[in-house]
Amino acid sequence: RLQQGGQDSDMQLSQAVALGVEGLARPLASLAKALWQSNADPLHVCSVAVEAIKASPLQQSSVLVAHEAAVASLLALHRGPTGLDQLEHSVGLLEQALGKDHPGVLHLLGVAADALFKQGRFQLAATLSSRCVAVAERALGASHLATTNHATRSGQVFLALRQYSGAAAALEKALAGSRAREDAGGVANAAYLLAQVAVGQGEAGRSAVLAEEATSIWASELGDLH
Repeated sequence: RLQQGGQDSDMQLSQAVALGVEGLARPLASLAKALWQSNADPLHVCSVAVEAIKASPLQQSSVLVAHEAAVASLLALHRGPTGLDQLEHSVGLLEQALGKDHPGVLHLLGVAADALFKQGRFQLAATLSSRCVAVAERALGASHLATTNHATRSGQVFLALRQYSGAAAALEKALAGSRAREDAGGVANAAYLLAQVAVGQGEAGRSAVLAEEATSIWASELGDLH
């Protein structure tokens, strides 16, 4: 009905939420998706998504619904500088509903950072990716897989900007976390990127050591061809 231009179903669900009707998490999540597909206002999509989060007792469902909010915010990001204000509003809604360190908030920030990076908006992506690392460290710990993944991506963004000190700080976190977790692949990836940072900083000797470590791991894990 939304796709046909009708708004009745939207109003009925909003009224049901106001009356405190239970069991609406999935319908509200579906509504958020339908509104998004109908090119509704991203802020409205996010508001509906947050209501679904509030109605859901399952963390997993919350994360899935947070993705719908992320999609709406990413659409807004394509609309110029005001899209960033809309993103912050969406993040604020999720933080109020779930708490600042909830996985749904981290997910929204991460998806937005990736989208900005793909758009070539590296400075904004660097700001959001650094925020992701901070949230992940607080919520999950320094050696958690999600934390090291966000730190690696943050390092890549700073590397693209040729801001080598920022890249080194993020990638050192990724390397330390991967070592603590005994994640050979994570160690190799972080070491490889740190080798590039070292070249940019004029540290050829350190770059060679890091590159050799990455190469050794890849040869051992995946074979000489890789």
